[in-house]
Amino acid sequence: MFDTVLTLPMEVRYVWCEQRRLGSVLYIMARYPTLALLHIGLYINLFIISTQVCQFTASCDIGTHCLHT
Repeated sequence: MFDTVLTLPMEVRYVWCEQRRLGSVLYIMARYPTLALLHIGLYINLFIISTQVCQFTASCDIGTHCLHT
């Protein structure tokens, strides 16, 4: 993630502002699905799984609201 933020100005200059070529298309196809999968995995682990755990335990993770029975 840090590398993505660090190299963003160069990416805009050399990939997004130039004519589309095979190299730039392959670069985009390699870089952004990885970031999307990272965010999807983070969402699943933090919100969906912790909500399911919250239903079975008396304590809640990350501030989710639970009904304690």
